[in-house]
Amino acid sequence: MENQTEDIVILVAEDNDPDFLLIKKRLRLGGITNRIIRINDGRKTLDFLFMKGRGAKRNRDTKYLLLLNLHLPKVKGLEILRKVKTHKELKHIPVIITTSTHSHHEMDLCHKLGCHAYMLKPVDDVFVKAVYTLTQLISSPSWQQKPVLPYHLRTLIKKSLDDTLSDTLSDTSDDTQLSLKSL
Repeated sequence: MENQTEDIVILVAEDNDPDFLLIKKRLRLGGITNRIIRINDGRKTLDFLFMKGRGAKRNRDTKYLLLLNLHLPKVKGLEILRKVKTHKELKHIPVIITTSTHSHHEMDLCHKLGCHAYMLKPVDDVFVKAVYTLTQLISSPSWQQKPVLPYHLRTLIKKSLDDTLSDTLSDTSDDTQLSLKSL
C-alpha cells in the first residue's frame, strides 16, 4: 500500500539559510521524506499559495503543510497566517509557526488566527513529532472536518515551549530575569 503521507508537500517559508537547513535536516533525520519546497520571503509565499505572480504556484490537487517563520521579509508571517486562515480554499492547510520569538502575546495571537503549533527555533524532536502527526492527520478523510492536534502532542509542544522559556530565563542576567518574571 502506498504511503499517502508522502503525497503531502511541506512548504517551508523561511528566509534564514541555517534555520532552513536545520529544519530540513531534523525532518530527514526524523524519517520524514516528504517533498520540501522552500520559499524565502513573505510575498513569494503568498504568491505561491494564492497562485499569483511569476514564480512557482501551488497545485490545487496537492495537500500542503506550511512551516511558517513569523519574521519573513516583504510580508510578515502573521499576515500570511491571517490571509491563509480566512481564505475558503486555504484555511484547511495546517500551519506550524517556527520562530525565535519568546512572546506569549504573539503565540496567543497565532493560535487565535488558527495555527496548529507554535514552535521555537532551533527546532527539536517535538517539532518533528508535530510535523509527522500533522502529515498523518492530513492524510485522513476527516481532516477538513476536524483540524485539531491530538491532546498528547499539544501537551508535548507546551512542555517544549515551557522548557525553552525556562532555559532562556536561566541563561539571562539577573536584571533581565526580574523584568521577564514580572511580566
